[in-house]
Amino acid sequence: MPNLPDTIQPGMKNERHWVVADYMLYAPGGDPARNTLSSPSMINEMETTAMLSIDHLLPDDGYTVGFHVDIKHVAPATPGSRVKTTAELLEINETRLRFHVEARDIDTDKLIGIGTHRRAAIFP
Repeated sequence: MPNLPDTIQPGMKNERHWVVADYMLYAPGGDPARNTLSSPSMINEMETTAMLSIDHLLPDDGYTVGFHVDIKHVAPATPGSRVKTTAELLEINETRLRFHVEARDIDTDKLIGIGTHRRAAIFP
């Protein structure tokens, strides 16, 4: 099994900007007037941000897969909100990586979600 390249080191950061779209919404109690960003959609964006920071650096067509999330969804984001997700690589253990991830409203800097995410490198 190949090792991770030396270019992948703790402290690496990545960020993405995106907009809360209709397909990302959850309506608490089934009331569409209360539509807000769903936790699964927020977590997907966090995982994608972490994945995009690493996968292009892996040799031999390697890629990463998420295998653990420990994330709190702490504030709502309404349809059309502009959001920034960040991922910082905290730790490497062989081919496993642990990231700190956050989601913030770009316009207000309000924290929407925070936690850790773990990925494993796969070499086909």
